[in-house]
Amino acid sequence: MKIQIIGAGAMGLVLAHFLSSKNEVILVVKKGTSERYKDVKVLIDGHYYRLNVKISEKLDEADLTLVAVKSYDLPNISDVKIAGDVMFIQNGLTHLRYKIGKRNFYCVTTWAARKIDEETSELTGRGYFRVGSEDGFLDLSFLRDTGINAEWVDDIKMELFRKAGINAVINPITAIYRIPNGAIIENKYINFISKKVSEEIQMLYNKMGLKINVWEDVEYTANVTRRNYSSMLQDILKGSRTEIESITGELLKYANSNKIEMQLNELLYNTLKNLEFQKS
Repeated sequence: MKIQIIGAGAMGLVLAHFLSSKNEVILVVKKGTSERYKDVKVLIDGHYYRLNVKISEKLDEADLTLVAVKSYDLPNISDVKIAGDVMFIQNGLTHLRYKIGKRNFYCVTTWAARKIDEETSELTGRGYFRVGSEDGFLDLSFLRDTGINAEWVDDIKMELFRKAGINAVINPITAIYRIPNGAIIENKYINFISKKVSEEIQMLYNKMGLKINVWEDVEYTANVTRRNYSSMLQDILKGSRTEIESITGELLKYANSNKIEMQLNELLYNTLKNLEFQKS
């Protein structure tokens, strides 16, 4: 199978490593940057692997195009039209609006990766890897054959909103207070705030008819990732842009259209935007 991956961030590099074991993989990078990726490595379970893929600065024809850029970089590909299938892997909900492939698939995953340095990415966690679409079914054996535990879900929008609810509680709170995920359930003061934030999201989901228990999902995630530092906290510490717009920002848009007040979520959103502004 011929697969091209748009986005050479931590997750894009890790997925390129796995997929290249059984497929022809092309890593599409920004113009003028291909030289940076000649000696790229990935760290998987304590072992280093040199990335063995083709590096390209332009899109090619492929059976599947995997979009692994950050959500805030999606506008850069909004005008792209791709002949084959497309799979989006982003946090938040923004990417639901993008239809750039013959068929568009969406992935919700708790796999995690980080950049150790400019030339090395590390897989820091394996969780679920759920894929779905309203455009038809995709055989996921090409993922499972390479060690990616992909599973098909019939209602991918439900899964996207479930993950967005979790991220909207854990990510901004841990980023603002500079704490690991476990503090959401272990620190009584943080726990109080987190529950209040999740209650607002729960009201929105109830109004939208989504059968999701927000706090139950948040509590479970905070427990199993208790020692982890959220991606949003890592972005703030690095002085990078966060994905608050695609997570809390999108939920606030849904809240507005459903006439639901989410004052605490709005406070978190504006606090994160201010932290980004101070770093810019």
